[in-house]
Amino acid sequence: MTLGTTTAQGNVVLQAATDLVSTGLTSTAGGVTASSGQSMTLGTTTAQGNVILDAATKLTATSLTSTGGAISAISGQTMVLGTASSRADLLLNAGTGLIATALSSSAGSIAAGARAGDVVIQTVDASVSGKVSAPAGQARVDAIRVGADFTLIGFNDLSVRSGTAGGNFTLASTGGSVTAGSLTARSVVLIAPKQVTAGSVSVADSFLFGGNNVFANVYASGGPLTGNVTGFNGAVANNVALTLYSPGGTSMGNLRARTANVQVLAGPLAIASVEIVDRATLSNANTRVVVDQHDRSTQSGADVQLYSAGAPFSFSMFDNHVLTNAYVPYRNAGFDSLATSGLNLSAGEAGELALSLARNPLPTTGEQNAGTAKAPAVVTFTGFPVSLEEK
Repeated sequence: MTLGTTTAQGNVVLQAATDLVSTGLTSTAGGVTASSGQSMTLGTTTAQGNVILDAATKLTATSLTSTGGAISAISGQTMVLGTASSRADLLLNAGTGLIATALSSSAGSIAAGARAGDVVIQTVDASVSGKVSAPAGQARVDAIRVGADFTLIGFNDLSVRSGTAGGNFTLASTGGSVTAGSLTARSVVLIAPKQVTAGSVSVADSFLFGGNNVFANVYASGGPLTGNVTGFNGAVANNVALTLYSPGGTSMGNLRARTANVQVLAGPLAIASVEIVDRATLSNANTRVVVDQHDRSTQSGADVQLYSAGAPFSFSMFDNHVLTNAYVPYRNAGFDSLATSGLNLSAGEAGELALSLARNPLPTTGEQNAGTAKAPAVVTFTGFPVSLEEK
């Protein structure tokens, strides 16, 4: 079926047994419903009511507009759209791939995806929520703005250049990597089995990053932040590079990584459980803390050095104060290393104190008064003497 331009005051209903081709469909007071047994190719489609499209194979449209209703489009194969704009919800369900220039809903939500292919969308703009899915492929969305939550899920790599959500912002890949340029939301969740990369994440409440490698910069847009950084599904990450700017402080539940570098640009940092397999550096403007699970000798440039043999430990840092239950091989005298029971000595300081007391033991009160205090031998023997000479 091939049509030129069709205009009606009421509903427009088209059914084609094979291909459907139309230059333009317009309903000034009703809706547009079209179905085809094979492909569907539309020019400009405009309706005051709902726009409902169903193509057995490929669906192509220059523009879809519903000024007062919703848009729903489904295709058996690929779907290629220019612009799609609705007042109510906008639903796109493609078979083997979805390509769209601009999707918008002025008073509803947007849900777009491909059941068995890739998704490429330039802009998503919804007053309520947004969801893009590619359960068997990869997805890229250049710009996102939604009033509530946004979710992008896929099997392979996922990428977002910029995104703003009034609620939660989630990017979750089940088999690839996640890349985000600039994100702003109440909370952000980035999960992928390979790599998680976020250039700038501005959050009001919380963040959760999970990937084999995690590289992220987090900035607080409100008060204190909460967060977690681990590998995929809570496992130990291979490498973590995290920058935090939160003047109100950051409270993390877990940091799990083989190696990690955490830089705190502003505010205190508290982590309930830190699990480092190899080596990590946690630093702010005043303090550099080194965790080395292989070498307990004093590390160059470390203000405080920690060791836990790979076991989880608690950690807090503010200015030059460090609170931890990990073993402390070294601390600079100008930096406080605190255990939960109070001021803690590093292993080096404890050793120096022991040697000092051995060389200059403190006399008892009675010996002090009598002036008869004697320096006891550093080593004493009891029982039978042992000869070190060879027989």
